[in-house]
Amino acid sequence: MGFVLASLLGMHVRWTPDKFRVVALAAGSNMTLLADQVKAFKPQLVSVRDESLVHELKEALSDLEHKPEIIHGEQGIIEVVRHLDAVTVVTGIVGCAGLKFLHR
Repeated sequence: MGFVLASLLGMHVRWTPDKFRVVALAAGSNMTLLADQVKAFKPQLVSVRDESLVHELKEALSDLEHKPEIIHGEQGIIEVVRHLDAVTVVTGIVGCAGLKFLHR
């Protein structure tokens, strides 16, 4: 999760929870920040870039009562974007690389 998304979550979602709900998150490799975001916003689904990061995230979330489903890879990003409860999708994937995930 990059600066843009972290800022959006911190500024808008955290301060206006009656207007926004995070249903899914995707991140690259910053599991510390992702774990903090999961704890704060309680998404149903989380995707990480690489399968090797799944265990690290699960350990970071071990104290949560309600854990999100954790998936990985390019297909994981697609599942986040296509989440049935998602009304608006915000992406911080640089340039054209992120566009392929936005087609429904």
